[in-house]
Amino acid sequence: MEFVRRIVPNDHECLFTAVALQAEGSFRNAAAQRLRAVCAETVLADGGAMFSEAVLGRPPTEYAEWIRSPFNWGGEVELAILAKHFGVRIDVVGMQGGYVIEYDIPEGASEKIHLLYTGQHYDALVGVATPGAVADQDLRRFPVGDASSRSLALACAAAEQKAAELRASQRVKKVLKCNGCGALCNDSAAFQAHCMEVEHGDDFDYMCEEVEVIEDASAPLAEGQVDLTDDAQFHTFYNSAAAPFSNFFPAAIKVDTESFPTVEHFWQSQRYPDDTDLRSKIRAASTITEVHHLVSSLDRPDREDWDQAKGDVLLQALRAKFTQHVELADHLLSTGEQTIVNVDSDDWGGMKVASGISSGRNNVGLLLMQVRCELRANQTTQPMG
Repeated sequence: MEFVRRIVPNDHECLFTAVALQAEGSFRNAAAQRLRAVCAETVLADGGAMFSEAVLGRPPTEYAEWIRSPFNWGGEVELAILAKHFGVRIDVVGMQGGYVIEYDIPEGASEKIHLLYTGQHYDALVGVATPGAVADQDLRRFPVGDASSRSLALACAAAEQKAAELRASQRVKKVLKCNGCGALCNDSAAFQAHCMEVEHGDDFDYMCEEVEVIEDASAPLAEGQVDLTDDAQFHTFYNSAAAPFSNFFPAAIKVDTESFPTVEHFWQSQRYPDDTDLRSKIRAASTITEVHHLVSSLDRPDREDWDQAKGDVLLQALRAKFTQHVELADHLLSTGEQTIVNVDSDDWGGMKVASGISSGRNNVGLLLMQVRCELRANQTTQPMG
């Protein structure tokens, strides 16, 4: 037998989905939200005996609201609660450092499960009889006294760390692949030159497709590629109420005749623009968590054109934010020619560096740079004196 890593979605709910996979055999059917509710209800029922404000970092009632949000991470408190809930010991195996932390609230638990922790993300570690075995045959629970499973889990973590270090020395490069001969060309001009220089078969359609190749990270960056570790070139920020460029930052905006506490309040309200009741509730929401609860609780799809419209909606909100708050406009202009990057797991709005490889469309950052250009142009057209 050996241990392998079963990857769960890379979002803010990875701890809950990984535990659900290990303890229940699946993380489908809203398992993460259900386990978040278990944590909230456990803390509220505890009365501060074990999970006090000092342990939680916030009052229990506030914690209960906070942990229910799909945008907040789980950690040690949640691992302890879920270990007790499932009656198992949860062994967290660190990918960096080769350590094991045991969460054994139900003293005397007879079984244990293993989670891999990368430093930012949780996945499941399972036993398989043969390499490539299907997930239905995974061994997820082991006797707590089974030393061999601990050794196998640590060995798997070490192998994953070695693979991560290899990926960290690489980056993705997008190129064009000729449909006729498979040659790789850096751009459309190079592909056109290739078509003129190389003879193909009679059925060649002069078409190509975009593919990704892996290259050494020390190689010069091609045009359009990014290295987020270059602080001189990039200004990065996270989606946090403490980050002035974040949509969560508490800077009220007025759009038409309505005011919203944050850009996020306005943006989320536009997913259902004809729902006046929801719009009022979103405007009155005191926290971003409450806004997300209101939207996620709806049992209906977004407006039909949301994928096409959301960029324009966000641009409208960002223009309001940076024209209605002078100090924020100055802060945006102070970034000069830096590329602004919203570091986030949302591929549409942000960009992330998974194992050293950048990905994501960074639309929030791109729109901020557009607003920066508009502010700068407006400055140059203002009359002197």
